[in-house]
Amino acid sequence: MYEVTKRLKEISIAHRLPRHEGQCRFLHGHNYTPVITVQATLLDSQGMVVDFHLFSKFQEEMLDFYDHAVVLWTNDPLGGLLEDAQFDDSMGLRRLRRVEFTPTVEHLATKWLQEAHYFFNREVAGFRERGVCVKRMEVFETVDSCAVATAYVSTSRSN
Repeated sequence: MYEVTKRLKEISIAHRLPRHEGQCRFLHGHNYTPVITVQATLLDSQGMVVDFHLFSKFQEEMLDFYDHAVVLWTNDPLGGLLEDAQFDDSMGLRRLRRVEFTPTVEHLATKWLQEAHYFFNREVAGFRERGVCVKRMEVFETVDSCAVATAYVSTSRSN
C-alpha cells in the first residue's frame, strides 16, 4: 500500500452555526487548511500514487467554489434573508453557498473528502484497477484544531 499527502492552500470561508449556544451562532470566518491523503495498492506507470499536479488542480476547483464564500445551512434563516435582499454583486452574494448540513469543520471535512473522491475518480487513470482511494481529509479550522474524515478502504481487489 502506498500513500501521498498534500497540504492545500488556505480557504477563507464565512459561516455560522445557528443552533450553537455560544459565539459560533454569529456569522464569522475561518481560514481552513485541507490536508488530503490518497492511497493506492498499485503505483501508476510513472511509479506514483497520483501526480501531485492533480492536487493543485483539485485545489483550484475548491478555491473557485469555496474561497471567500459565505457557507450556510439550507435551513438557516439568514441564508433566506440574504437571498431575498437581492443585493448587487458588489455585496458579494454571488459567493453565498447553501449546504445540506450545518457547516461545522467536521461536516466540511466529510463533504470535501467526498468531493476529492469524485475528483480523483474522474482524473486518475486506472482509479479502481490500482485501488486508488482518497483515504483521509484533515481540515484545520485553526493552526492547532482540525477535524478528520476518513474513507473505508478495502484492501481486497475484487470487482
